[in-house]
Amino acid sequence: MITNLAATITQSLSQQTIEKIAASLGSDRTAAEKGISAAVPGILAGLANSASTPRGARRLGAVVSHIHGMPSNEIIMHLLGADHRKLAKLGWAMLSTLAGAGFLQTLSSSIVEFSGLGPVAAKRLLGLLTPVVLEFLRQEQIAKGLDVKGIAHLLVSQHGSISRALPKEIAARILGGDMRTDGEPYTQDKFRSQATRAAQHQPYGSRALWLLAALLLAGVAIYPPAVGEERHTDQQVSRNMMIVAKTSQALQTIP
Repeated sequence: MITNLAATITQSLSQQTIEKIAASLGSDRTAAEKGISAAVPGILAGLANSASTPRGARRLGAVVSHIHGMPSNEIIMHLLGADHRKLAKLGWAMLSTLAGAGFLQTLSSSIVEFSGLGPVAAKRLLGLLTPVVLEFLRQEQIAKGLDVKGIAHLLVSQHGSISRALPKEIAARILGGDMRTDGEPYTQDKFRSQATRAAQHQPYGSRALWLLAALLLAGVAIYPPAVGEERHTDQQVSRNMMIVAKTSQALQTIP
């Protein structure tokens, strides 16, 4: 079981993997490494922010629960062998849906300033690493037998290690400048109050369109949830779970 998600995921990326990512980004290895060091905890921060709300926790939990689940070495092998252009587009769309477009744009621009990567390369990096992060979350779910609330609590409880893993200038932008350094977990309300609010106020319909775009990229045709619907009936939750299940399956079919 993982006690520090950000460190474990970052350290799982071998030198070969980093070189492959750098080549895919069209950047040098140093810039790629700096980008990765910010992107992994940044993605986790965005997912944790989303998971601190009931709606976000349900969406994230459904996505993670329907991922196949691979050992760490297979996750990295999948990243090495994937079509990076397709994987990055799908990963970016999924992260935008889960964490919010406002949060993602802030994180991406922060990575550009910190690492020296270009805007396109930073977005591709986040897209490539999102499936990796979700796969590691799936590992934790299986190992600990977590339900939807369990996944949300896991992420929120990791706030201290996520904050410490983030470069200070990026943490100040995406976590509101209030970082815990003692490793003690934040409550869900505390995490939500410090994280960027742009993602939370993004209309639900626009997030649904991002998810539909991801599915179209993967060649999967389905009906999206009703645009602007705020009430979460059992029927809607069931429909959303079918959508994210198809999205996760699509990730596994990318060569």
